[in-house]
Amino acid sequence: MRPLRKAVLFSLLLGASCAAGAADFTFNIPLRIENVPSVVSVAIECAVSRLRVGEPYPFGGTNVVGRGSTVVHPVGGRYNGTVRVVVNATGINPAASAQSYLCSMRASGRATTGAAYAASSGNMKEVYERATGHVLDRHVTKVHDNF
Repeated sequence: MRPLRKAVLFSLLLGASCAAGAADFTFNIPLRIENVPSVVSVAIECAVSRLRVGEPYPFGGTNVVGRGSTVVHPVGGRYNGTVRVVVNATGINPAASAQSYLCSMRASGRATTGAAYAASSGNMKEVYERATGHVLDRHVTKVHDNF
């Protein structure tokens, strides 16, 4: 039986901030990854909606104002910094119609078998633990709120 090693993965904190600039929306996401050497890349993905959080399907289809993502590459199983994600209004909804946002995380890595794995905010703990045999100690993988 393989010993389980605890890993602290991904603090995508509620401290997400949105700043004005050349882009319609800029999210500055504090991200901390510790002790997860199997992870080779992490994508932070943000979406802006014309509906408020709690309304039906705020981030589906015609409700989306815009989407953006940024990929970072942890080194030695670690990353500690602020990830900047730019979102521009790209569809039928203008930036001025924005009511809410959602930022989430997707991680890609190599399992102990050598096979590639990908985990999203909805299945991060299960996929990581099955792929590596290690316990995921703490994780916050998405944050959403109203503007």
